[in-house]
Amino acid sequence: MATLSTRMVNVRRHIECLMAGNMVAIEPDAVILDFTHLKYEWGDEMAGVLYYCSNHPIQTGLKLPVAVVTSEINRVGLTSLVRDEMLQSVDDWLFTDLDAAISSIKHRLTMPHEEK
Repeated sequence: MATLSTRMVNVRRHIECLMAGNMVAIEPDAVILDFTHLKYEWGDEMAGVLYYCSNHPIQTGLKLPVAVVTSEINRVGLTSLVRDEMLQSVDDWLFTDLDAAISSIKHRLTMPHEEK
């Protein structure tokens, strides 16, 4: 019987596999993850998903802009993850609505690569 920790790793790997397939197929310039319906309270496994998105395509060495749309059911957990585990700015990663996420991505895509 799988433990909770094992199931969480399997969920993360499943999400990463889905992301990998889609990212190879469409070669995006940026990634927006809509987590508004995702219940997330704690655990650093989700950092792997976020880092995977931002580090693809690996061969170029460039980072893809990533924005995550949050909601009341996950904002506290994702804020803690980004700020405390990933040591990243919450304002660069997490957004309360899709329009704000799109606006941030558009802005970051117009910046020189060194500033992203």
